[in-house]
Amino acid sequence: SHFVPHLAAPPAVGHGRPRLTRRAVNGLPSALILDPHDAGLAIARRLSRRGIPVTVLSNPSAAWMAHSRRVAGVELPDLAGAEEVWLERIVELAAGGDGVLIPCSDRSCELLAVHRAEIPARLRSFESPDSAHLRLMDKATLYEVADQAGVRRPWSRILRSEDDLETVGREADYPCLLKPTISHEWRRHVGLERVSLIDSPAALAERARPAPALGLELTPLGETLRRCLEAPRAAR
Repeated sequence: SHFVPHLAAPPAVGHGRPRLTRRAVNGLPSALILDPHDAGLAIARRLSRRGIPVTVLSNPSAAWMAHSRRVAGVELPDLAGAEEVWLERIVELAAGGDGVLIPCSDRSCELLAVHRAEIPARLRSFESPDSAHLRLMDKATLYEVADQAGVRRPWSRILRSEDDLETVGREADYPCLLKPTISHEWRRHVGLERVSLIDSPAALAERARPAPALGLELTPLGETLRRCLEAPRAAR
C-alpha cells in the first residue's frame, strides 16, 4: 500500500513496511515529524493546512497522533530499542522526494545527531554530529558550555558513581534538587519521576543509588532560588 497525504480525508496508519510516497507542493519539501510528543501534532496540522505533505512517525505511546487528519501516519516500535527500524523507515521516506526532518523529542534529536551520515542528504535537519544538540541535551556538558560562555548557573555536582554519592553527599548544602543529566535515558531505565527533593545524605543515597551510572545532577534548592531571583535584577 501507499501512504499519500490527502487534504480532504485522513490517511491510513501503517504497521507494516509500505513504500511511502509524498507529493511536493509548490516546490516545497515535505515535513517528516519524528516522535511527536512535544507540539508535534500542532506542527503537523499547521503545516498541512498550508498544503505541505506531512508524515508522522510515532512511538506506540503516541500512536493516536498518527491517526490525525491531513497526515500520513506510521506507527513504529519504541524508538528507545528500535533505532535501526526508525533509520530504515527514514531512509525509505527519502525515496519520496525532498523533506525536512522535525524531531519532537530528545531521543529523536539524538537519533538524527548521531546517525546523520546514514540519512540521505535530501532529508534535511538541523541536527548533526557537529551541532550543539548533544552537548546541550546532557546537563554535564551543558554546564561546561555555560561556564565557557560566562553564563551564571547554580552550584551543582554531577554524580556518576558510588564514590561520587559519598563525596558529594558530604559537601552538599541541603535541601537539594536531584535530576538526571539526560532525562530520556532516566525515563527508560528508572521511570517517569525525574526531580527529587533531597534533604540529607541518606536520602541522596536512597534515591540515587539505583542508577548513578546514568548520570545525576545535584543542585542546592536555596542556591537555585537565589540565582532565579537575582537574574531579573542583573538584566536591568
